[in-house]
Amino acid sequence: MLTVLRWLGAQDGRDGYDAIEHVHKLDWCTGKVALAGNSWLAMSQWFIAAENPPHLTCFAPWEGASDFYRDTLCRGGVPYPCDLMWNLLETTMIGRGQAESALGMLNKYPLYNDYWEDKCAKLDQIKIPAYVLASYSSALHTTGCIRGYNDLGSKGKW
Repeated sequence: MLTVLRWLGAQDGRDGYDAIEHVHKLDWCTGKVALAGNSWLAMSQWFIAAENPPHLTCFAPWEGASDFYRDTLCRGGVPYPCDLMWNLLETTMIGRGQAESALGMLNKYPLYNDYWEDKCAKLDQIKIPAYVLASYSSALHTTGCIRGYNDLGSKGKW
């Protein structure tokens, strides 16, 4: 079976929901699940938390953009010169399958549309506590972390 790696989006949230609801049933789990991670792991957390899995109790996205289009590829809606990095990622992070082409999709859909909307986390839907870390060491994730923190629907955020 050929697996196609998608670059973020609502499917990450649905898959994460299923994973959390599976983990909470395992013998070693207390029934409470938390998430933590940096970069891609952080970006995925925004989508997972927006799905509101019942057993996800908190999450900690560290340096993770929350809107793939505006934060990563077209900062503020302006194309960002990132061809070198994305060509490298698209050709090396595919495992045994294929990867969706972020640059190809940007060429096909240069303006924000439903395709890109799917890759923007629904931050206002997140209700659980979050510990969000943004740094100024790299512009790659900074604006998405700050937007993520500001737009979170959760009252418990640090």
